[in-house]
Amino acid sequence: MPNFRLIVIKTILWELLRLMRRNITPFSFDVCVDLYENHLKNSGLSEATVSMYLRIVNMFKKRLKSPSNLLHPQKSDFVSLMAEILDNNRCWSTINLHLSALRSFYTYLYTAKITKVKPCIPCGKRGLPRKLPTWLTEMEMMRIIETPNTTTFKGIRDKAILSIMYDTGMRASYLLGLKTTDLCLSENFIVFYDTARRVTRHAVIGDKTIAIVNEYMNLRNYFKKTNTNALWVSEKGRPLKAVKSIWDIVNYYGKVAIGKNVCAAIVRHTTAVHLLNSGADIRHVCEVLGHKSIKTTLRYEDVNLSHLKNEYKKFPL
Repeated sequence: MPNFRLIVIKTILWELLRLMRRNITPFSFDVCVDLYENHLKNSGLSEATVSMYLRIVNMFKKRLKSPSNLLHPQKSDFVSLMAEILDNNRCWSTINLHLSALRSFYTYLYTAKITKVKPCIPCGKRGLPRKLPTWLTEMEMMRIIETPNTTTFKGIRDKAILSIMYDTGMRASYLLGLKTTDLCLSENFIVFYDTARRVTRHAVIGDKTIAIVNEYMNLRNYFKKTNTNALWVSEKGRPLKAVKSIWDIVNYYGKVAIGKNVCAAIVRHTTAVHLLNSGADIRHVCEVLGHKSIKTTLRYEDVNLSHLKNEYKKFPL
């Protein structure tokens, strides 16, 4: 008796091989996007980056008229995308971002052998001037940290979050993912996993930050009976899960304290600039921020130079 299961499997494999030879993928576009999403998450990218890349890919899907062009787009499709972005009065950096996301998507499909042909994607515009990071003065940062009402649980928690963020320059996603077991307050540091570099890192914190974190932990353990080991919990004892909750805390106190829209990235930039102003070595700042390349950190030296020029204009010789 012939093995019918084996015959069916061989038939399916031969059909897949025939489709691949004809440059026809057996996967739908939505399945390819799901596979690409898993690939991005396993690459150690942040949630914001993964969400942005997927949003760009899905936007590209909507603007293509023919479904058959989704997995095998032509160069003209990308050129028309660039023209559309420029018509909407967007800058070239937005175009470069879209092309980079699409290039990553189609390169993955080609590398994973889902598609047989790698599309020709334009390079965009190179050599664009890099925008200097936005940062706060020491007085502004101190006003933000001192704004939370420390007579309430929420105020103490928010002050601890702001203090750790300023001391360490930690990304919001890493800060949100901290566990109670990551605190080594007696040794003045916090342990956390850097998903971008795929290493465990140690972030040093100051005595003032340790004091407010200890106060928060005492309240958390005494009043908020919670079974979770997540470091940050709500007033009801539930763990904070969305990165947006950290962004909202930073933005709220930024508006209240100094009347500015402040995000977690600005606090991170502020940490880097203040370290350099205090005489820290650029390699030390690179390690604190967790940059893979020191070239990324060198832009903060441009911030210092720009600041010195502005100060010189105020008080010329």
